Amino acid sequence: PSRLLVLTERLIQEQLELQLSITGQLARGYALGEGQLNPNRVVAQGPRSRVEEIARALVRVDAAGATADIRAVVAVELLDRQGNVLKEGIELSPGVVEVLLPVEKLPSKLLEVAPRLVGEVAEGYQVAEVLVDPPAVQVYGQQEVLESLSRLDTAPLDISGATGDRSQEVRLLVPEGVQPSRERVRVTARISQMTQEKTVQVPVRVVNLGEGLEARLQPESVAVSLTGPFAAVNALQARDVTAFVDAAGLEMGEHRLRVRLNLPAGIEGTVLEPGEVLLTITGTGETPAQEETG
Repeated sequence: PSRLLVLTERLIQEQLELQLSITGQLARGYALGEGQLNPNRVVAQGPRSRVEEIARALVRVDAAGATADIRAVVAVELLDRQGNVLKEGIELSPGVVEVLLPVEKLPSKLLEVAPRLVGEVAEGYQVAEVLVDPPAVQVYGQQEVLESLSRLDTAPLDISGATGDRSQEVRLLVPEGVQPSRERVRVTARISQMTQEKTVQVPVRVVNLGEGLEARLQPESVAVSLTGPFAAVNALQARDVTAFVDAAGLEMGEHRLRVRLNLPAGIEGTVLEPGEVLLTITGTGETPAQEETG
Protein backbone atom coordinates (compact mmCIF):
# COMPACT_ATOMS: atom_id res chain seq x y z
CA PRO A 1 0.00 0.00 0.00
CA SER A 2 1.07 3.57 -0.58
CA ARG A 3 -0.01 4.59 2.94
CA LEU A 4 0.48 2.92 6.36
CA LEU A 5 -1.84 3.80 9.25
CA VAL A 6 -0.04 3.83 12.57
CA LEU A 7 -2.09 4.11 15.80
CA THR A 8 -0.23 5.54 18.76
CA GLU A 9 -1.28 5.87 22.40
CA ARG A 10 0.16 8.17 24.95
CA LEU A 11 2.26 6.57 27.71
CA ILE A 12 1.41 7.62 31.26
CA GLN A 13 2.72 6.97 34.75
CA GLU A 14 0.71 6.42 37.90
CA GLN A 15 1.91 6.07 41.48
CA LEU A 16 0.18 3.23 43.32
CA GLU A 17 -0.04 2.58 47.05
CA LEU A 18 0.67 -1.05 47.86
CA GLN A 19 -1.81 -3.27 49.70
CA LEU A 20 -0.62 -6.19 51.83
CA SER A 21 -2.56 -9.48 51.60
CA ILE A 22 -1.72 -12.11 54.23
CA THR A 23 -2.82 -15.72 53.73
CA GLY A 24 -2.61 -18.73 56.03
CA GLN A 25 -2.95 -19.01 59.81
CA LEU A 26 -0.11 -18.44 62.22
CA ALA A 27 0.77 -21.19 64.67
CA ARG A 28 -1.56 -21.23 67.67
CA GLY A 29 -0.54 -18.79 70.34
CA TYR A 30 0.98 -16.24 67.94
CA ALA A 31 -0.29 -12.94 66.54
CA LEU A 32 0.72 -10.65 63.70
CA GLY A 33 1.92 -7.13 64.28
CA GLU A 34 1.55 -4.37 61.70
CA GLY A 35 3.22 -5.30 58.41
CA GLN A 36 5.81 -3.02 56.80
CA LEU A 37 6.54 -2.61 53.07
CA ASN A 38 9.68 -1.06 51.67
CA PRO A 39 8.88 0.83 49.55
CA ASN A 40 5.14 1.17 50.18
CA ARG A 41 4.45 2.67 46.74
CA VAL A 42 5.34 1.73 43.17
CA VAL A 43 5.10 3.49 39.82
CA ALA A 44 3.20 1.86 36.94
CA GLN A 45 4.02 3.03 33.39
CA GLY A 46 2.35 2.08 30.12
CA PRO A 47 -0.34 3.00 27.60
CA ARG A 48 -3.16 5.01 29.15
CA SER A 49 -5.75 2.29 28.39
CA ARG A 50 -3.67 -0.32 30.22
CA VAL A 51 -2.73 1.79 33.22
CA GLU A 52 -6.35 2.86 33.70
CA GLU A 53 -7.31 -0.81 34.08
CA ILE A 54 -5.32 -1.04 37.32
CA ALA A 55 -7.61 -1.26 40.37
CA ARG A 56 -4.94 -2.03 42.98
CA ALA A 57 -1.35 -3.08 43.53
CA LEU A 58 -1.01 -6.10 45.80
CA VAL A 59 1.74 -7.86 47.74
CA ARG A 60 0.86 -11.40 48.90
CA VAL A 61 2.59 -13.10 51.86
CA ASP A 62 1.89 -16.59 53.25
CA ALA A 63 2.06 -16.65 57.06
CA ALA A 64 0.90 -20.26 57.57
CA GLY A 65 2.40 -21.80 60.71
CA ALA A 66 4.74 -18.88 61.40
CA THR A 67 6.29 -18.57 64.88
CA ALA A 68 8.84 -15.85 64.09
CA ASP A 69 9.02 -12.57 62.15
CA ILE A 70 8.55 -12.99 58.41
CA ARG A 71 11.03 -11.20 56.15
CA ALA A 72 10.71 -11.62 52.40
CA VAL A 73 11.23 -10.00 49.00
CA VAL A 74 7.95 -10.28 47.12
CA ALA A 75 6.84 -9.42 43.57
CA VAL A 76 4.09 -6.82 43.17
CA GLU A 77 0.87 -7.90 41.47
CA LEU A 78 -1.45 -5.56 39.55
CA LEU A 79 -5.16 -6.41 39.57
CA ASP A 80 -8.09 -5.06 37.59
CA ARG A 81 -11.56 -4.45 39.02
CA GLN A 82 -12.52 -8.09 38.51
CA GLY A 83 -9.46 -9.33 40.38
CA ASN A 84 -7.62 -10.50 37.27
CA VAL A 85 -3.84 -10.12 37.22
CA LEU A 86 -2.53 -7.59 34.68
CA LYS A 87 0.77 -8.85 33.25
CA GLU A 88 1.48 -7.30 29.83
CA GLY A 89 1.99 -3.74 28.61
CA ILE A 90 2.80 -2.24 32.03
CA GLU A 91 6.16 -1.63 33.62
CA LEU A 92 6.52 -1.45 37.41
CA SER A 93 9.21 0.37 39.30
CA PRO A 94 10.21 -1.33 41.48
CA GLY A 95 8.78 -4.73 40.59
CA VAL A 96 9.61 -6.29 43.98
CA VAL A 97 9.45 -4.93 47.54
CA GLU A 98 10.74 -5.95 50.95
CA VAL A 99 8.14 -7.19 53.45
CA LEU A 100 8.45 -7.40 57.23
CA LEU A 101 5.67 -9.07 59.23
CA PRO A 102 6.30 -8.98 63.00
CA VAL A 103 5.09 -12.17 64.75
CA GLU A 104 4.64 -12.09 68.52
CA LYS A 105 3.98 -14.87 71.02
CA LEU A 106 0.77 -14.25 72.95
CA PRO A 107 0.34 -14.63 76.71
CA SER A 108 -1.34 -17.92 77.67
CA LYS A 109 -3.50 -19.36 80.44
CA LEU A 110 -4.73 -22.85 81.32
CA LEU A 111 -8.51 -22.84 81.75
CA GLU A 112 -10.79 -25.54 83.15
CA VAL A 113 -13.45 -26.74 80.72
CA ALA A 114 -17.04 -26.48 82.02
CA PRO A 115 -19.31 -28.97 80.20
CA ARG A 116 -22.96 -28.11 79.60
CA LEU A 117 -25.77 -30.69 79.48
CA VAL A 118 -29.29 -30.16 78.18
CA GLY A 119 -32.38 -32.36 78.41
CA GLU A 120 -33.57 -34.90 80.97
CA VAL A 121 -32.54 -38.53 81.22
CA ALA A 122 -35.21 -41.27 81.15
CA GLU A 123 -37.30 -41.83 84.26
CA GLY A 124 -35.44 -43.82 86.87
CA TYR A 125 -32.02 -42.77 85.58
CA GLN A 126 -29.54 -40.15 86.73
CA VAL A 127 -26.31 -38.47 85.65
CA ALA A 128 -23.71 -40.18 87.80
CA GLU A 129 -20.77 -38.06 86.58
CA VAL A 130 -19.62 -35.89 83.70
CA LEU A 131 -16.13 -36.32 82.22
CA VAL A 132 -14.24 -33.96 79.93
CA ASP A 133 -11.22 -34.94 77.83
CA PRO A 134 -9.06 -32.96 78.17
CA PRO A 135 -10.36 -31.35 81.39
CA ALA A 136 -8.40 -28.12 80.78
CA VAL A 137 -7.29 -26.24 77.66
CA GLN A 138 -4.50 -23.71 77.05
CA VAL A 139 -5.73 -20.43 75.59
CA TYR A 140 -3.85 -17.46 74.14
CA GLY A 141 -4.71 -13.78 73.97
CA GLN A 142 -3.98 -10.35 75.34
CA GLN A 143 -3.22 -10.37 79.06
CA GLU A 144 -6.19 -8.21 80.08
CA VAL A 145 -8.57 -10.54 78.22
CA LEU A 146 -7.09 -13.68 79.79
CA GLU A 147 -7.34 -12.22 83.28
CA SER A 148 -11.12 -11.89 82.88
CA LEU A 149 -11.53 -15.61 82.11
CA SER A 150 -11.94 -18.35 84.74
CA ARG A 151 -13.23 -21.23 82.57
CA LEU A 152 -14.21 -22.31 79.05
CA ASP A 153 -17.81 -23.37 78.45
CA THR A 154 -18.78 -25.99 75.87
CA ALA A 155 -21.60 -26.30 73.39
CA PRO A 156 -24.36 -28.44 74.96
CA LEU A 157 -24.45 -32.24 75.07
CA ASP A 158 -28.05 -33.48 74.75
CA ILE A 159 -28.95 -36.26 77.22
CA SER A 160 -32.70 -36.29 76.56
CA GLY A 161 -34.19 -39.73 77.27
CA ALA A 162 -30.81 -41.32 77.96
CA THR A 163 -30.68 -44.76 79.58
CA GLY A 164 -26.93 -45.21 78.99
CA ASP A 165 -23.78 -43.15 78.65
CA ARG A 166 -23.72 -40.28 76.16
CA SER A 167 -20.38 -39.16 74.67
CA GLN A 168 -19.67 -36.58 71.96
CA GLU A 169 -17.05 -34.13 70.75
CA VAL A 170 -18.38 -30.61 71.30
CA ARG A 171 -17.14 -27.13 70.43
CA LEU A 172 -15.50 -24.86 72.95
CA LEU A 173 -17.27 -21.51 73.29
CA VAL A 174 -14.34 -19.12 73.04
CA PRO A 175 -14.65 -15.34 73.60
CA GLU A 176 -13.57 -13.01 70.83
CA GLY A 177 -9.85 -12.27 70.87
CA VAL A 178 -8.93 -15.62 72.44
CA GLN A 179 -7.21 -18.52 70.67
CA PRO A 180 -7.70 -22.01 72.18
CA SER A 181 -5.03 -24.69 71.73
CA ARG A 182 -7.84 -26.91 70.40
CA GLU A 183 -11.35 -26.27 69.05
CA ARG A 184 -13.20 -29.28 70.53
CA VAL A 185 -13.23 -31.53 73.59
CA ARG A 186 -14.98 -34.83 74.31
CA VAL A 187 -17.75 -34.69 76.91
CA THR A 188 -19.05 -37.95 78.40
CA ALA A 189 -22.12 -38.13 80.64
CA ARG A 190 -22.17 -41.34 82.71
CA ILE A 191 -25.80 -42.40 83.07
CA SER A 192 -26.85 -44.90 85.75
CA GLN A 193 -30.12 -46.22 87.12
CA MET A 194 -31.32 -44.47 90.23
CA THR A 195 -31.42 -46.50 93.43
CA GLN A 196 -34.97 -47.19 94.60
CA GLU A 197 -36.20 -48.29 98.02
CA LYS A 198 -39.36 -50.25 98.71
CA THR A 199 -40.83 -52.02 101.75
CA VAL A 200 -42.89 -55.20 101.39
CA GLN A 201 -44.54 -57.53 103.90
CA VAL A 202 -43.22 -61.08 103.43
CA PRO A 203 -44.45 -64.31 105.09
CA VAL A 204 -41.76 -66.23 106.99
CA ARG A 205 -41.12 -69.89 106.18
CA VAL A 206 -39.55 -72.53 108.40
CA VAL A 207 -36.96 -74.73 106.73
CA ASN A 208 -35.16 -77.89 107.90
CA LEU A 209 -37.75 -78.69 110.62
CA GLY A 210 -37.11 -82.08 112.20
CA GLU A 211 -39.33 -85.05 111.31
CA GLY A 212 -42.41 -85.37 113.53
CA LEU A 213 -42.25 -81.75 114.65
CA GLU A 214 -44.56 -78.83 114.05
CA ALA A 215 -43.69 -75.13 114.09
CA ARG A 216 -45.50 -71.94 114.96
CA LEU A 217 -44.14 -68.46 114.23
CA GLN A 218 -44.83 -65.20 115.94
CA PRO A 219 -45.11 -62.98 113.94
CA GLU A 220 -45.84 -64.95 110.77
CA SER A 221 -44.58 -62.21 108.44
CA VAL A 222 -41.95 -59.47 108.52
CA ALA A 223 -41.39 -56.11 106.80
CA VAL A 224 -38.47 -56.21 104.38
CA SER A 225 -36.76 -53.08 103.02
CA LEU A 226 -35.55 -53.63 99.45
CA THR A 227 -32.92 -51.53 97.64
CA GLY A 228 -31.74 -51.74 94.05
CA PRO A 229 -32.05 -50.33 90.51
CA PHE A 230 -35.16 -48.22 89.99
CA ALA A 231 -36.92 -50.42 87.43
CA ALA A 232 -36.08 -53.72 89.15
CA VAL A 233 -37.29 -52.60 92.58
CA ASN A 234 -40.48 -51.07 91.20
CA ALA A 235 -41.35 -54.38 89.52
CA LEU A 236 -40.73 -56.48 92.68
CA GLN A 237 -43.63 -58.17 94.45
CA ALA A 238 -43.67 -59.81 97.89
CA ARG A 239 -43.71 -63.24 96.21
CA ASP A 240 -40.30 -62.49 94.67
CA VAL A 241 -38.71 -62.38 98.14
CA THR A 242 -38.30 -65.38 100.43
CA ALA A 243 -37.98 -64.86 104.21
CA PHE A 244 -37.13 -67.92 106.31
CA VAL A 245 -35.74 -69.25 109.56
CA ASP A 246 -33.58 -72.37 109.75
CA ALA A 247 -34.80 -74.97 112.28
CA ALA A 248 -32.02 -77.48 111.60
CA GLY A 249 -31.03 -79.25 114.84
CA LEU A 250 -33.58 -77.41 116.99
CA GLU A 251 -35.57 -79.34 119.62
CA MET A 252 -39.07 -78.71 120.92
CA GLY A 253 -39.53 -75.46 122.73
CA GLU A 254 -39.29 -71.76 122.00
CA HIS A 255 -36.46 -70.26 119.96
CA ARG A 256 -35.78 -66.67 118.93
CA LEU A 257 -34.25 -66.67 115.46
CA ARG A 258 -32.99 -64.06 113.02
CA VAL A 259 -34.93 -63.99 109.76
CA ARG A 260 -32.87 -64.62 106.63
CA LEU A 261 -33.65 -63.63 103.05
CA ASN A 262 -33.37 -65.02 99.53
CA LEU A 263 -33.44 -62.10 97.05
CA PRO A 264 -33.38 -61.64 93.26
CA ALA A 265 -29.98 -60.81 91.74
CA GLY A 266 -28.99 -57.16 92.11
CA ILE A 267 -31.39 -56.52 94.98
CA GLU A 268 -30.38 -55.90 98.56
CA GLY A 269 -32.78 -56.42 101.44
CA THR A 270 -32.96 -55.89 105.17
CA VAL A 271 -35.50 -57.25 107.63
CA LEU A 272 -36.74 -54.26 109.60
CA GLU A 273 -36.26 -54.33 113.37
CA PRO A 274 -36.51 -56.31 115.47
CA GLY A 275 -35.59 -58.73 112.67
CA GLU A 276 -36.37 -61.77 114.80
CA VAL A 277 -39.32 -64.12 115.15
CA LEU A 278 -40.33 -66.50 117.95
CA LEU A 279 -40.32 -70.08 116.71
CA THR A 280 -42.26 -72.55 118.86
CA ILE A 281 -41.59 -76.21 118.06
CA THR A 282 -43.96 -78.93 119.27
CA GLY A 283 -44.55 -82.59 118.61
CA THR A 284 -47.10 -83.54 116.02
CA GLY A 285 -50.60 -83.06 117.42
CA GLU A 286 -49.47 -81.06 120.46
CA THR A 287 -51.04 -77.70 121.16
CA PRO A 288 -48.56 -74.98 122.14
CA ALA A 289 -49.14 -73.57 125.63
CA GLN A 290 -50.96 -70.25 125.68
CA GLU A 291 -49.17 -67.32 127.24
CA GLU A 292 -50.82 -66.15 130.47
CA THR A 293 -52.24 -62.68 130.49
CA GLY A 294 -52.42 -60.59 133.59
